Amino acid sequence: MEKYYYVQVAIPLNLQVDIDAIAMNSLGCTGVEDFSIDEPLVDEILGEKSYSGGDIPEQEILNVEKVVQTDTSIKKYYFQTQQECVEFQNFLEKNEITTSHIIEKEVKDWNEEWKKNFSTIKVSDDLHIVPAWEKSEDAKAGELYIYPGMGFGTGSHETTYLCLKFLDNIKEKHINNCIDFGCGSGILGLAVHLERKTSDIVLFDIDPQALTNTEQNIELNAFGPDNFKAILPEEYKTYVGKKYDLVFANILLQTLISEASDIQSHLKDGSVLILSGLLKGQEQEVLDYYHKTCPNLELKEIAGKGDWVAILMEYKA
Repeated sequence: MEKYYYVQVAIPLNLQVDIDAIAMNSLGCTGVEDFSIDEPLVDEILGEKSYSGGDIPEQEILNVEKVVQTDTSIKKYYFQTQQECVEFQNFLEKNEITTSHIIEKEVKDWNEEWKKNFSTIKVSDDLHIVPAWEKSEDAKAGELYIYPGMGFGTGSHETTYLCLKFLDNIKEKHINNCIDFGCGSGILGLAVHLERKTSDIVLFDIDPQALTNTEQNIELNAFGPDNFKAILPEEYKTYVGKKYDLVFANILLQTLISEASDIQSHLKDGSVLILSGLLKGQEQEVLDYYHKTCPNLELKEIAGKGDWVAILMEYKA
């Protein structure tokens, strides 16, 4: 059983950079947690503007900071020993900054604590999303193993879950090939391969780390890598216009609209299009735009979970 210690501090914004540096570099601090920002509010603001990672404009970050920040930043400073914690408190008191009393915690294993955030997700009787560390020597039918790297899709987020449920809803559709925009961990394409034995799956993302996680999950599931093509924007240019039976676009509102032409270029008679990453209330704007720019799309279903919505459509030539 390991112990760790922390103190909670309200740090004036003009001092936090210097104090963080001193704590980490000179006083033995092993980690700093800033929990003064209202994360749901940040998600709402960035979601409405269709940012979920990647390069967010600096001005947008400044705008968000004006909304969510106060004059101080509430932080927890973590230490391995109580003495280090006391020394940090003494340093703060000399600078007239008041801290909370020292909190002592016990944890068996940091990795085990982290893993508690992830558990098996039952999408349907035929598909279970299972964390990598729960994989047994004998893989069970319908189990898709995912290593949750950097927050890329694990099936727990509503947008990913809705896409997987739609996949389950179109069992009658024969899927020879598939393309996934914003593939993240690759979970959607991997689920198609697991359930349908589809061997031509393109996984597209703008983030190289996402594709690294995707390749890790392909190997984790012992899927032949030749069944998948994980591509970045430079390579995607050669795929524009290629037709697919199933097209996923689990991104956000403005990207769904700005990239609509490329997404629609992959549709042929009978193609299924699944759009996700929409906050409730945004679905009509996307539907209006897609019906205007691609009249052959027929709405099949709209589904919601939590604050999020996904759309299932079919292309009729």
